[in-house]
Amino acid sequence: MKITTDACLFGGVVAEQVKNNPPRRVLDIGTGTGVLSMMMAQTTEAIIDAVELDRAAWMQASANFSQSAWNDRLNAHFGPIQSFKATNFEDMGERYDLIICNPPFFKNHLRGEEESRNRALHNNDLPLEDVLEGLQKFITPTGLAYVLLPYHEMINFSGMMEEAGFHEVLEMPLFTQPGKPVFRTIKAFSPSSAGVKHKENVVIKDPDQVYTWRFSSLMKDFYMNMKG
Repeated sequence: MKITTDACLFGGVVAEQVKNNPPRRVLDIGTGTGVLSMMMAQTTEAIIDAVELDRAAWMQASANFSQSAWNDRLNAHFGPIQSFKATNFEDMGERYDLIICNPPFFKNHLRGEEESRNRALHNNDLPLEDVLEGLQKFITPTGLAYVLLPYHEMINFSGMMEEAGFHEVLEMPLFTQPGKPVFRTIKAFSPSSAGVKHKENVVIKDPDQVYTWRFSSLMKDFYMNMKG
C-alpha cells in the first residue's frame, strides 16, 4: 500500500506531542507496513507492538522492522486487534501509555477486486466499534490514544469516545491547501480528565503548492531534504 502524506503527517504530529512526555509502551493498531511504528521508534525509546491483520502487510512490516535501526524495540503481530494478546511488561501489565491508530476509512463502500487494498481502505475488518474496544482494553488510565480519520468519520468516532468516558485532549483538522475543506482530522483522547483541549489547524501546502512551514516543522525529522 502507498504511504500517504496524511499518515506521515499523523506520525509527525504524534512525535511532536509526546516528545516532552515520551511513552514507555506503544500500541499501533492496524500498522500496515509499519511506517508509524518506526516513526515512534525513531523519536522515543518505547517498546512498540504493531498489530496487522493483512498477511502481506504484516510480512512487509516485519521485514521493515528487522532492517531498521530500532529492531530490538519493534514487534509485528499478525491478526486482528480483537484477538491480540499483549505481553506483560513490568508494572504496566497488558496496557499501553500511547496507542496510535490510522484505521480504514470507508464504511460499506463498493469494494474492489484486490482484497489487501479493500482491507486498507474499508472498515469492514476494523470497524470503529472495534477500535474503541481496543482502546478501552489496552490504554493505561492516564494514557493517550491518537486517531486519524476523515472529518465526518471523526465526528461519529468522537461521539463514541465521549460516550465511553474518554476526554479529547487534541484536535487537529488537516487541510490540503488554504480555503479547502477539512479532509482529515487528528484527535487525541485520554481516559483521564483532559483539562484545556489544544486545537490547531494544519495546512499541508500553500497556494503555490509549496509545503507550509508548519508541515515542514512536523516532517523535517522524517522527510529527506526537508527543513523545518
